[in-house]
Amino acid sequence: MSRPHKAPQYNTACIECMKIHPSSNISGLQREAEDRIARNTRNIDHERSFMNLFIHGQDESGNPIVNHEKPDRSLEDRIYGRINDVGAKVRRDRQETSVERGHNTKESVVCEGMILQVSHAWTMELLKQDDMLDENGQIRKDRQLPTDGKVYSMFMEMYKFVCDRFGAKNIVGACIHLDEYTPHMHVFAVPITMKDKRYAGKALTDEDGNTIVRGVLDAKNIFSPTTIKQLWPDIAEHLKDYGVSNADEFIGFIRGILSQDHDLEQIYFDSFLKIACL
Repeated sequence: MSRPHKAPQYNTACIECMKIHPSSNISGLQREAEDRIARNTRNIDHERSFMNLFIHGQDESGNPIVNHEKPDRSLEDRIYGRINDVGAKVRRDRQETSVERGHNTKESVVCEGMILQVSHAWTMELLKQDDMLDENGQIRKDRQLPTDGKVYSMFMEMYKFVCDRFGAKNIVGACIHLDEYTPHMHVFAVPITMKDKRYAGKALTDEDGNTIVRGVLDAKNIFSPTTIKQLWPDIAEHLKDYGVSNADEFIGFIRGILSQDHDLEQIYFDSFLKIACL
């Protein structure tokens, strides 16, 4: 029996996770998350899209590299680039019976798509403190998000959280959307582990003769239901300096296996609407 959806508390943080397989419509996910091109645009205020931010990894000091420029490589290239960097193997087998049910049980999970946000009311309160709301209480369209403000700083802490949890090199994409009802962050993480006793950590020679340390795709453990559930209180604790608290009863996170057999954009929007309580 499914658990009824509950609205988040006033200052709750939440994370939505989605599995991405080799057969998933990765280009469709990129169109919505990074290019802002989707068949269903009812949630996007394109007059505010210029405010969206992209994070291009970290500098030598570990600080996020942030600007308004979209990545110059496709999301798919970035995902498989990271996989190839560590020589990880990708299973591409699919069982037709599973595909018909909407599951790709034999395929590797090559990436986990995450949406991180704080409840709408609290985000708007922080934006108000940053002088980012107009006289009608809506997000202003005449300025950028101040880099010395609370909301910008909070999103940077979210990014540092996922880098620390999943490894900075495994984060192949991150962007902040300020052109929707509730500002939020998208993160794409490749579930690589270097601790697998069978393969990971062992030397491997690539096609060019370079020696690399081998890794393994291990979404089963890195993004297990238990692990994902623990993300909620952990990120709330990480963001406590921004007034965010943990709500144990808000456990309605959504896990979707996205494949090319589904309308990816519709799944993406519907799941976000549910998580944002719109």
